[in-house]
Amino acid sequence: MIEEPLNNHKKSLREILPKGNGRAYRRSIPFNPSAVVTEEEGVNNHIAGDAEAILRSRRMPKIPKYLIWGLGLAFIIILVFVVGSVFAKATVYISPKQAKVNLDETFTAYSSAATGELEFGTISNSISESITVKASGTKDVAEKATGQITIFNDFSAESQTLVAKTRFETTDGKIYRISKEVVVPGQKSEGGKMIPGQALAIVTADQAGAEYNIAQADFKIPGFKDTPRYEKFYAKTKTALTGGLVGKTSTVSEKDRQDAEAELKQKLAAKAGDKSTVSVPEGQILFKDSLFTTTSFEVKPGAKEGEAQIVGTLTYTGVVFNEEKMATYLASRYVPDYDDETVTIPDSSTLNLVIIDKDKIDPQTASEIEVKSSGTAHLVWKVEIDEFKKAISGYNKGNFEMVLADFPAVESAKLKLSPPWTSSIPNNSDKIVIEEILQGEAE
Repeated sequence: MIEEPLNNHKKSLREILPKGNGRAYRRSIPFNPSAVVTEEEGVNNHIAGDAEAILRSRRMPKIPKYLIWGLGLAFIIILVFVVGSVFAKATVYISPKQAKVNLDETFTAYSSAATGELEFGTISNSISESITVKASGTKDVAEKATGQITIFNDFSAESQTLVAKTRFETTDGKIYRISKEVVVPGQKSEGGKMIPGQALAIVTADQAGAEYNIAQADFKIPGFKDTPRYEKFYAKTKTALTGGLVGKTSTVSEKDRQDAEAELKQKLAAKAGDKSTVSVPEGQILFKDSLFTTTSFEVKPGAKEGEAQIVGTLTYTGVVFNEEKMATYLASRYVPDYDDETVTIPDSSTLNLVIIDKDKIDPQTASEIEVKSSGTAHLVWKVEIDEFKKAISGYNKGNFEMVLADFPAVESAKLKLSPPWTSSIPNNSDKIVIEEILQGEAE
């Protein structure tokens, strides 16, 4: 069926609407072509309207506001818990057991101390300068290598006296001799284990020659061969053994030698003020009066014919004390309730030891020295930090102090948790920080 176009209609459509009294009335409505709907479009519109109504009927019911607020609050609580777990951190301020000892006493220190005795050790370092002078001639020399060794007594708790000229033999058969009598202390008990006694000695090669110059070596004592002592007494190089030479060397005039030595002394004295010339190992204490210096000179062939080189060497030897061993010695003498715990002296600047008759002592070979003590020793009991962290991890902030009973070195502890709402110490010990508070310090 062909529909007649409506665009050309100029009449107004009239809509008849029922009135309240049942009568109809007419009202003019301006013609709007776009409002004319075909039969097919009407059907489609009807279907679309039904579909929309169906979708509206299937929509989710409206969620109450109180439920939304409740879910939001739960989410925030979970978020806070997660953030607290990830970023949780604990700082524990501990006050270790401490004691201050005022000293004014003379002690004897030993190079190899028995239990209950004060032990000392030595450190050495050298600096050299050289000057080239005119050689006055040459001479034949036969020099023997010399140096320092450490002798060990692993035979018994009794000391062993080794007379001057006692031989020491390397594994390849080279013989060296000590220049004077040495007393080697016996074994000592340390931590339930027997530790060999030891003593320092200067040895000189039995024969001249450069082949006796060695950097390091192990030694046996041939005089003990075929006895039980042979395997239990031994030695190791403490310093390189040097100076061995057979051949010709340059000579210089007495005046040139004296002038060169005077200049070398000035150069070495300028270097002596440099603290880097002495390197003190960690855990060792070097007191101001415990440093010895010696100066030696040697004439060597020059780089060119007709020249000689005068070499000056300044050697530092320091008498040092192990920090923990000194603290243990002082605690055992002055602290009434001391019970073999590990103690330290974190700051040795308030303590001073002076060596008595220092000018009569060769620290390289001395087996014992007398020291005069003064000042104050601040003793601090050592806390095993890693073990303490593991012990307190996971504890609630209200009862973590229960752990302190297992750590007698800790007198008191204060806990700080982050974030503030965290209630327990993290299980991960990496998130635990331990800070020691010493007497006179504030958090």
